Amino acid sequence: MRAKAQHYVPRFYLKNFSKKKGSKYITQCYSKQDGKVFSVNITKICQENGFYDVKTDDYLFSIEENLAEFESKVAPVYKKLVDSKKLSVLDNEGKIAIATFVILQMLRTPEQRISFRHMEQQLADRFPGFEKNFVGERNKENSISHITFLNENVNEFVFILMQLKWVLILAPDHSFWTSDNPVYKHNELKSKFRGTLGLACKSIQVILPLSHNLLLMIFDGDTYTNIKTDEVTANSENIKHYNFGQIVCSIRHIFGEKPNFTLAEKILRESPEYMNPDRIRTKMS
Repeated sequence: MRAKAQHYVPRFYLKNFSKKKGSKYITQCYSKQDGKVFSVNITKICQENGFYDVKTDDYLFSIEENLAEFESKVAPVYKKLVDSKKLSVLDNEGKIAIATFVILQMLRTPEQRISFRHMEQQLADRFPGFEKNFVGERNKENSISHITFLNENVNEFVFILMQLKWVLILAPDHSFWTSDNPVYKHNELKSKFRGTLGLACKSIQVILPLSHNLLLMIFDGDTYTNIKTDEVTANSENIKHYNFGQIVCSIRHIFGEKPNFTLAEKILRESPEYMNPDRIRTKMS
């Protein structure tokens, strides 16, 4: 039977940013909108009823079961990587599985639907008569567009990640955060005329915290030639940089093993626009 509450960030992933208390896994949550910090069971976060279901007059279509099947297959590979903290434990099949996990996690959250809606709104503002289909974040057209985009692009995006350089970054003091939209893309190159966050862009970095003390960075090795090894230990400034990424890319919530979110409080005081879950992500030039 299809689950009613559907997680867009898997529970096996969130366990790595939590502490086990009895049969429950408890993480610390920071709410960007009101600044509250609270403990929460990972079963209660990053979920929405029927998020991957599309209902029409004639049928109900869902990718929830497909995602659950993939999660069951990738979870042991993921655990092996996190436990060993060595990229060498991944054979080619395992690396493809992790690349697929990264891409699915990048595409499967509400962030994608918000971005679609904002793009259509900008097109409608620029071109009178352009039909607005994405009236709400959860309406049928938006859901269909999101699921279709996910299905059609995963393999191509995985292929791109497999061509890039991979490195594991360790934080011995257990201080990496994650969020409700944990894949963060960064590029030190900026352009007024075109986007620089495409996976095939020069200097791209794709960053995913794997646990409270381990992070995966997939990047353009032709640009960042100074990284020679597969594992690197982060210093305090590195950790701030990667946690800043979670502040920027998260929609509403940031998660960590510890209830210390001082950096998030500081950044959001200075840049309160990141508190708004409906902020414009990309502006058309």
